[in-house]
Formats: sequence, structure tokens, C-alpha cells
Amino acid sequence: MKKSILIACETLREELEKLIQHTGIQMDLVWMNGGLHTSPKNLRENLQIEINKHDGLYEDIILVYGFCGGGTENLETKSSSLILPRAEDCISILLGGNCSRSHVNERDMAVFLTRGWIRTFNQMEGLNIRSLKEKYGDDQGKDLYRRIYRGYRNIDIIDTGAYRLEEIDEDISEIQDVLGLSCKTIDGSLVLIEKLLNRDWDEDFIVKGPGLRVEKKDYYRP
Repeated sequence: MKKSILIACETLREELEKLIQHTGIQMDLVWMNGGLHTSPKNLRENLQIEINKHDGLYEDIILVYGFCGGGTENLETKSSSLILPRAEDCISILLGGNCSRSHVNERDMAVFLTRGWIRTFNQMEGLNIRSLKEKYGDDQGKDLYRRIYRGYRNIDIIDTGAYRLEEIDEDISEIQDVLGLSCKTIDGSLVLIEKLLNRDWDEDFIVKGPGLRVEKKDYYRP
């Protein structure tokens, strides 16, 4: 039986690949399409299918996912252990955990953007401005996009250090132009992903043995 396999959300590709290169840790890795976030049910079903493919072939199946609105709830293995970050979603992972995310939310009420999340939004027809304009026309598309993000006050670009921010300037400018929100850069943190790779599975992680389902309450600190 092999040691570990990573099943990771493609929105975290740049950050995970950077840390894998930095640490030199080698694990088998499966990327999951970021567009699966269209619904928790859709995400859960696809994750369980992927888990089943590797269950029993590895000691540990490591999911690089947060709770994602319930997308990881009820996931289980029959033979392997299942490990997940104790985080609300991928944004929380990139900010260093739920506590850091909560502080930023209270301060900024922001739409969070990374290169991975912009790529994911572009895969989700109802959440990216270009597809909305193509489907409904320029004015109505923009209006629908503003409705989706009503209530937000800022755009926060998370600098994870995994790529040059200039690479996403064009996408950010388009989003900012439509939403009319102020925009700033905030520091990200890859500490959770690094601990995950290093098998430093402390209270920041959920570890489930065979036959034990992931529950919503697991995401609250013990």
C-alpha cells in the first residue's frame, strides 16, 4: 500500500505546485476541476467517486479542500484514512485558516481573487462576467453580475507568492470596472498547505479513519 495521495482543487494549483517544488515532497496527485463548485452536491459526488478509486491503495487520502458549502460533508473511506484541512473553503486555506479569514471578512466584506479563483469563475457559466454578457447582452449581463456580488464592499487580491500579480491584472480590471469596487492586495499564507504536505496534522486538520464520515461539526475546533 502506498503512503499518500493528494486530491486537490484546481483553484489551488499554483500554490500547491510551488510548495511541492519547494519542499521536494513527492506524492501522487489528482487535480479536480474548479467548476465542480457549482453545487456542493456535485462536488461531493465527484470527490467520493475519486476517493473510491484510490481507497485501499493508499494509507492516506489527502483532500486539499475546505468545507466548501458542504461539498466535503459525508465523504468517507472504507480502508484508507481521510485527511482534510479544517477550513471553510479554499480562500480560508490561502489566508491561513478560518480565524484569519474571519478577521478579513469583518474588515473588508470583500470579493477574494487569486489566479486560481479567476480561472474557476471562468469555468462557471453563471459567475463570470464574460459568459453573462455573451448570454444576456452587455448591459443586462453587467447588471446580473452586480446582483451576484451585491453587499460586497471591496475586492481583495490575495498575494500567495505563487505567481506574479501582474499576470491577472487584465481579469481584475474587468471585474473591478463592472462592480465599481475598490481594490487592494492582501497577504496570503500557505502555512496550511505546507503543514498538509509535511504531515503535520495538528488541530488545524480533520483526520478520519476508515468508515468514519466527514461531518459539519468536524470543522469546528475541538
